[in-house]
Amino acid sequence: MRAAFRLAYSIFDKISYFINHYLQLGHDSNRVSFRGVWYEAKGKPPRALLASLASRQNWPLRGLFWLSKDLFEDEFTAVTEPDAQSLNELRNHPEHKYLPLHQEIGKLGPRAFGQSAYKGDFADRTLRLLKLVRASMIYLSLSVCHEEQARQKKSGPRKAASMPLSPWDDPWKQ
Repeated sequence: MRAAFRLAYSIFDKISYFINHYLQLGHDSNRVSFRGVWYEAKGKPPRALLASLASRQNWPLRGLFWLSKDLFEDEFTAVTEPDAQSLNELRNHPEHKYLPLHQEIGKLGPRAFGQSAYKGDFADRTLRLLKLVRASMIYLSLSVCHEEQARQKKSGPRKAASMPLSPWDDPWKQ
């Protein structure tokens, strides 16, 4: 469950890296984040939305932008998800610190080292995060499809080679 939480959160970084590269937004690839990829790289908070993104009529991309507001980052404290800040705090514990999970019996006391969580609460947060990742992957694929269709309209029809697909009998499939 810890690995699923950690890996699900890391997908957002990969999406932001992809968006930056695919849409040629010009952010430093080492400093791009899911919340920050939409805004100008420099400036005082609140930073301005990138003009190249504001002018696009790509509705799935806008959906991905609004989904990014469900995540908390230190630079972007305004979030739409009430649990976003605690998810962000919890993010680094399985990776870099200590995160013991406990049964829902008794009260969790303060810890000098690491952060404690109930298994049920952590499972709920992991499931919520996985749902956000699923939605972001859908928005991302739809936005790329929209961009590719727009690029094809601009460049005109292109020839594509056919690729035959032969059936392959697989005895291991049940």
